[in-house]
Amino acid sequence: MTKLPNTPTFAFNLLQQMGTKGQNIFFSPYSIKACMALLYEGARGATEAQMASVFGFSDRFTEGGKLHQELLALKAAKGSSLALRIANSIWLDQKTALCPEYVEVVRGHYQAKVEQADFRNAAEEARRAINAWVAEETLGKIRDILPPGSTSTYSGQSAVFGRARWSWRCGAPGMSLWPP
Repeated sequence: MTKLPNTPTFAFNLLQQMGTKGQNIFFSPYSIKACMALLYEGARGATEAQMASVFGFSDRFTEGGKLHQELLALKAAKGSSLALRIANSIWLDQKTALCPEYVEVVRGHYQAKVEQADFRNAAEEARRAINAWVAEETLGKIRDILPPGSTSTYSGQSAVFGRARWSWRCGAPGMSLWPP
């Protein structure tokens, strides 16, 4: 499995900046890296260098794609009981010109949806469309990935729903829950 350099550190730093002490928060290092990789594919210059530094990207057009392909291989493994749904997408304002090569890479390497919406004049409708798509892709397990008022001129999503048999079940005899 591909190592996620710098991504867990980024997630913990983000959590600390959010000031969520005492609240239950869940971060998916895969989702953070996948979302940023979708944006990285279109970045150039200083933005590209900064993203590479923060997320440990080293090879354009393959970073997130390799990880995504490995997750799909894990799901498809013979005898796997893993139920895995991955919904990666990038939604850009309808006035944003998209490079055909970018769209091809994002759809091909990431199997991600690339959409355009009217974020400037119909942001709420765009938000509802994104939430509906994520809910459909995750079999209704993730319904409101974007709360009201959370959209701007672009939006990237990476939603992962997984269900599998655990090697060690929480609450099983002889196991204790952490923290006590």
